[in-house]
Amino acid sequence: VAAIYSVGLAEMAELVSEYRDTYPDVSLSVDYLHPDAVSQRILDGDADLGIVSFPRAGSEFTVVPWLEQKMVIVLPPDHSQVPRNGSDGCRSPEVLDGEPFVGFCGDLRVRRQIDRWLKAAGVSVDVVHEFDNCEHIKRAVEAGSGVAILPAPTLRSEVARGSLVTLDLETVDWKRPLGFIRRRNRQLTTAAERFIEKLEETTDGQ
Repeated sequence: VAAIYSVGLAEMAELVSEYRDTYPDVSLSVDYLHPDAVSQRILDGDADLGIVSFPRAGSEFTVVPWLEQKMVIVLPPDHSQVPRNGSDGCRSPEVLDGEPFVGFCGDLRVRRQIDRWLKAAGVSVDVVHEFDNCEHIKRAVEAGSGVAILPAPTLRSEVARGSLVTLDLETVDWKRPLGFIRRRNRQLTTAAERFIEKLEETTDGQ
């Protein structure tokens, strides 16, 4: 399996571990790569399955939708927008206007979509850092470098330990779709089909 970095490394590790426990007779390896490298692995036949965001079907790929992840604002705990005195944890995108922003690299589909969302909302941010995965973005926000927009499921550990705070976005419905891609002319193996089933079962309701 080839997966994009930004799928959420910690979350994927848990899912892979559960899969291996369920199917100990199956040899499974997951490589985390740039999206272009994921596609190339599939085309070259070096991976049975790819996991990408904003998947697109085409002449070479078939797409199996997986899930849609709600996007949230991510803040360090001492940020002025962190709810105080019982205020709710929802904000409009406008609170990001002018903020130092930690984003995905500009060549990633998720970054291009976030840029479109912000532009449509009339919001301009000051991009101070760019990374190709959620983990590095989270570490930069924890260090106080800026704010971010990330999929909510990738932030559970940080929110639980209090190193990051998330705010739901009101007035907009921003979600990141994840899906599986495979070569159009290549049948999925039984192991790959089981992997899809396990991930869909484990993430049901996200």
